[in-house]
Amino acid sequence: ELESGEFEKAGNLFLEAFKTQPELPQAQQNQVLAMNLLGKCDKAYDLASKYIANGLATEVMVLRLIDSISTPEQLVKHASDFAKFLETDDSINASLAHKYLSFGDYKSALNAARKSLSIAPKSAHAHCAAAMSLHSLAVHGDPNLRLARLQSSLTHYADAEADARTHNFSGLLPEIFVNRASVRMLLGDLTGAESDYREAVKLAKHPAVYAEAVVRFFLQEEDFQAARELLHLLDRSTTEGQYLALVIECHNSDDGQKRKYFDQMKVLAEMDWEKAIECRFHCVQWAIDLNLTELAESCVSPRFQKDHPFQAHTILAWIRMIEKNRLGAKEETTKALEAGIHGAHPQEIRLLTSVLLKLGDDENALPFLEQLSMPGVLDEQMKMYLACAQRMDRHDLLLRLCRELREAGTIDEQVFKMELQLLSVYSPEIAFELADVFIRKSTTPAYFVAARNKLAVRLKRLDQVDLNPAALPTPAQLPLAEADLVLLPFVELNKYDEGLKFLYGHRRLYFDNEDAHGRYCFFFLTYGTKTTLREPPELVQKDCAVLLQVSENDLRWIVIEDEQPVASRYEVAS
Repeated sequence: ELESGEFEKAGNLFLEAFKTQPELPQAQQNQVLAMNLLGKCDKAYDLASKYIANGLATEVMVLRLIDSISTPEQLVKHASDFAKFLETDDSINASLAHKYLSFGDYKSALNAARKSLSIAPKSAHAHCAAAMSLHSLAVHGDPNLRLARLQSSLTHYADAEADARTHNFSGLLPEIFVNRASVRMLLGDLTGAESDYREAVKLAKHPAVYAEAVVRFFLQEEDFQAARELLHLLDRSTTEGQYLALVIECHNSDDGQKRKYFDQMKVLAEMDWEKAIECRFHCVQWAIDLNLTELAESCVSPRFQKDHPFQAHTILAWIRMIEKNRLGAKEETTKALEAGIHGAHPQEIRLLTSVLLKLGDDENALPFLEQLSMPGVLDEQMKMYLACAQRMDRHDLLLRLCRELREAGTIDEQVFKMELQLLSVYSPEIAFELADVFIRKSTTPAYFVAARNKLAVRLKRLDQVDLNPAALPTPAQLPLAEADLVLLPFVELNKYDEGLKFLYGHRRLYFDNEDAHGRYCFFFLTYGTKTTLREPPELVQKDCAVLLQVSENDLRWIVIEDEQPVASRYEVAS
């Protein structure tokens, strides 16, 4: 029964066996195991502590003790009981790693997992513990080490999978896949994440346990068709199963059925369970989809507003924005902010932040964007955070965010460009050194070559200017506003012909832009005598036709006869 995942049956059978011969050490160890399987961890802890105190301090009993521990203080209290096994028993170290993970002590978890690996280098359980520890440290630890830890976690999961398949650890394999899927999501590998989630369901003895995690993934990615394919695996006897099924069914229904699902979800919203508020937000969304804002507002009862003021006023602000009542939305966001976000779900904070941004309230949105964004991760949330900081001219914040993204291994041209531009103002020496890094990392390094050249001129390092035409951006690769990146080094090093050619290219590309013409004329008037592009003509053709471009779409001929334009021959070109 234990192998099949029938934990309640297994627990009861172990207790029946204990009754027959309670004096046997094996029976006593299995009695503790039974209590853990039946969810009676406090009883299991008391029994294990008693048996160890009475001399049954075996490796198995110590494992049972670790499994039953529910507080960090208990772990410290019994440290001496398992200390003598740490150098020889991989299972005890792996079990400790998982216990440390449950307490949020990720570094201790990794140390325990590594100790387990040193004893049993191929152990699937040891590799799984190491992978989960690195995964947790990547999320909660130093953002500079995030990418390396996630990649190392994937390696450990792969080794864990290999050993688990070799020994047919049927209960461990789904755990490996469902956790590895989460790592792949963080790395942006959604295809790999989907594959792992599906494999977890395929291998699980009880697919419903993992179906919920897979459905949540598909719903997060808004792949409702894939979620619907797993609908039959959801356990509707649980509140979670009912909730997920309703979300899937409502999305795949027509407007006539949505009201039915609204009523069913409203029942779950009124229940006392961990996702009751989330259910209420779904009800509001479905009512808004039906253009029934009064029905949406009915979800904010006086009782709900009293018990959950932040969520209530966030919902009302959302509804006011749908009604295009900006003043009302502003009043509700103020009340939500006054209520405080203690205990609020990130999705609820994300919704309020969205309303604040639509209202143009960057000042109040900024701290929420910081809370919602993960350091070193360039996702949509981080992009919104960067944009908000830009609008507020928070150069200090932008520099920190760009540095964290760069150090976390993010490769993004716009982020590189932003950091270099800011450092060029505040720390040109650092910007100059960093430009070399961006040139190596960028797939289109020409911009960073030009930026480095300009910094070299500013820093009087003319011998380090790179004017190789193949390395510099073309006029089409550089906006008008950034032409100085190329022009300043050309002028400083007396490359006037190259400067004029570049501006001519800009003038042709942006013919309707007066600034393009102005820059070209100014450069020509200032440095034209220093160019060698064209000598003055000695003879003008007496009879010819001249093609003029009056504007982008207006080409005209002027016919010249005896050195005079013939007005009657002035015509639009074919």
